Amino acid sequence: MTEGGKVQMLNYADETPLHLAAREGKILMVEYYISNLADRVHLDGTMVDGWSAFMYAAINGYILTVDILHKAKVNIDRQDKFGRTALHWAARYANKPMAKKLCDIGCDKDIRELEGFTASELAKNY
Repeated sequence: MTEGGKVQMLNYADETPLHLAAREGKILMVEYYISNLADRVHLDGTMVDGWSAFMYAAINGYILTVDILHKAKVNIDRQDKFGRTALHWAARYANKPMAKKLCDIGCDKDIRELEGFTASELAKNY
């Protein structure tokens, strides 16, 4: 990335380069953003559906990326437009390793999404 680059440029879904890096599990790129651009990049920014970089990493199963973003003190309980957190999505997709990881780092297990379900209740449905 060049000095003065458009690190907050948005695409059609309001995703930043950080969202895309987290979505694809690009650990080095995520680390670069945190280490070198934290003063210019909103680490907790969301796209049109309300997903943050942390949520993208969790939804796509990138445990190391989740670790890196967690250590950067992002909001691990951010809710999307459905009221779902990363833990809800891990439960919905039956991603047990990610759900365990999210519980281990302290995600709130009692948050209810818009339909009224906690993550564990969603897990029973899928």
